[in-house]
Amino acid sequence: MKLSQPRWPRLLPTDVVLGCARLGPVGARLPAPGTWGSVAGLLYFTVCFARGPGVAGQIAARTKRIKVGTAVHVLPLTHPLRLAEETATVDVVSRGRFILGAGRSGNPRGYAAYGVPYSESRERFYETLDILKTAWTNDTFSFDGKYHSFNEARAVPRPYQKPHPPIRIAGASEDTFPTLGRLGYPLFVSVRSG
Repeated sequence: MKLSQPRWPRLLPTDVVLGCARLGPVGARLPAPGTWGSVAGLLYFTVCFARGPGVAGQIAARTKRIKVGTAVHVLPLTHPLRLAEETATVDVVSRGRFILGAGRSGNPRGYAAYGVPYSESRERFYETLDILKTAWTNDTFSFDGKYHSFNEARAVPRPYQKPHPPIRIAGASEDTFPTLGRLGYPLFVSVRSG
């Protein structure tokens, strides 16, 4: 017997985003514990959104119980203050059901497209993560890092969850797992790794 590959309909990115926004209320009735979207997967589908918090906010606004998370924001390629504000907004809209999924990506081509050397990804990741947590937990703050500097910055709104939304970090390299374990972060483990 010869099996053939199923044929999936070709969808435009706008169709995928609109369909996922409509899935929120459906997802609330499924046995799944939450909806994961953004810059990776949503329930039983794998999708990619350029600005995940917008779709996550739509889903959060249309549901009452399910957790809504991003999987994953590539922190080294994201402005930390913008991400702090966008994700705090989703956390407020969801009334504390948001989970931030973060990672640094194993795709050097994505970094090249943004003009960021992949060799800086680890340092940029931890610096951005530090800024996010600082922005979420302080009315104003100053930061002088290697890649970002802020003087009396303010991220508005502040998250609903205190001190901030839970953070889950993607990892694919052997040296990443013990480091994130020592830091106490739950992991997304990449299944695409060799």
